[in-house]
Amino acid sequence: MPFNIYLKQASLKEFTAKIEQLSEYSFIYGEEVVLKHPITLDLKETPLTTILQTAFIKQDISFEITKHHIILKKTTSLPIKQHFTLNGYVLDEISKETLIGANIYDQQNKQGTITNPFGFFSITLPEGNTELNFSYIGYGSKQIALYLCKDTLLTVQLKNDNTLEEIVVLSDKMETGFQSSRMGANNIPLTHIKNTPALLSEADVLKSIQLLPGIQGGITGTSGLYVRGGSPDQNLYLLDGVPLYNVDHTLGILSIFTPESVKKVDLYKSSFPARYGGRLSSVIDVRTNDGDMRNYHGSLTIGLLTSRMHFEGPLWKDRTSFIISARRSYADLIIKPFMDKDTKGGYYLYDINTKLNHRFSDRDRLFFSFYHGKDHASFTNTSSYYFEEEKETDTRERQVMAWGSTLGALRWNHIVSNRLFHNITLSYNRFRFNIKNNFTSANKHLDSQYYSG
Repeated sequence: MPFNIYLKQASLKEFTAKIEQLSEYSFIYGEEVVLKHPITLDLKETPLTTILQTAFIKQDISFEITKHHIILKKTTSLPIKQHFTLNGYVLDEISKETLIGANIYDQQNKQGTITNPFGFFSITLPEGNTELNFSYIGYGSKQIALYLCKDTLLTVQLKNDNTLEEIVVLSDKMETGFQSSRMGANNIPLTHIKNTPALLSEADVLKSIQLLPGIQGGITGTSGLYVRGGSPDQNLYLLDGVPLYNVDHTLGILSIFTPESVKKVDLYKSSFPARYGGRLSSVIDVRTNDGDMRNYHGSLTIGLLTSRMHFEGPLWKDRTSFIISARRSYADLIIKPFMDKDTKGGYYLYDINTKLNHRFSDRDRLFFSFYHGKDHASFTNTSSYYFEEEKETDTRERQVMAWGSTLGALRWNHIVSNRLFHNITLSYNRFRFNIKNNFTSANKHLDSQYYSG
């Protein structure tokens, strides 16, 4: 049966009296039932249930209608759970290198995230108990249980674990080893780079990328990339976030990236992230090692074409680390004893990679990267000429062609807040190509030089 009711700023007692007057119901409630604010109603031809719902909205009062009574009860609204942000870095337990792409998963709330290209993560979770699982390929996973009651900065260290328990293979699918979280993106494993068969047994980053679907290498032995029909100059190459103008040695037989200094290689064949700007074919993003903050170690590699040296370690334990990698070819040194005494020349290449990494605090890190590489080809010829007067004249002609890149980058990583991380990079990059010709005789001297860059 509908009712007409009008009340203005009425108390609970006034409201119940009005309903009892209009209907055959009486109210039952205890002293704990109180209004949070007065009741104001102006309803016509409205059912009793709707009147009660309208009156008690936002009042923390519930009602139950029986045969002759309306029972009022106090309801307790559950407090809204607060959310807090957990952020920090995931590191290698021994070297303190940041781990890129490490997985963080909350078992209880079924939420997860991964570390960014600088090893930083941030995840927002509700207040209360949580159990986080940290994992990374080639490392043992770690579970951390905690009660989250405030924004928390956490640094997690994972231990390298190369042991593998017994497994059962249930699928015939062949795993390529390339990880991809979205279409067109690939992470190139470092083991694949070092194990890929290459010309003259020289492990090379770009050679391994040429084996991926949708990518061709062009002329056999060169490192140029033709991605999905594009030309090599349509690719963007980055070294620690700095664009490179030239990535080839020996007319493309080798790239400038030495395997020992590389930490991570990401390839984007499509759907480029906005931070990379616009390129038509692909983006190859190469990150170098930060350096071991605990122990000194290195390697010396002698190959058929080049020799490489790599050394890294702490300058200030758990605070500052360094790496230095160098490579040089020695074909010019091998052929030198076999050349004519009047003819000299040869070709060589070299690369130098250095990096300094300093941790000011858990929120601030400073990196300095430097790369210099060069190709150098030269030819010198000395000749003697006899004129009619039987006077001997010596002439010397020297030709030099050289090209190379120099790159420097100063990068600052800072955790601004629990949800904001910034990376500021100041970089310098130069590619230079030059040709020099020098001619000398008894009474003549001629120099010509051509520079680009």
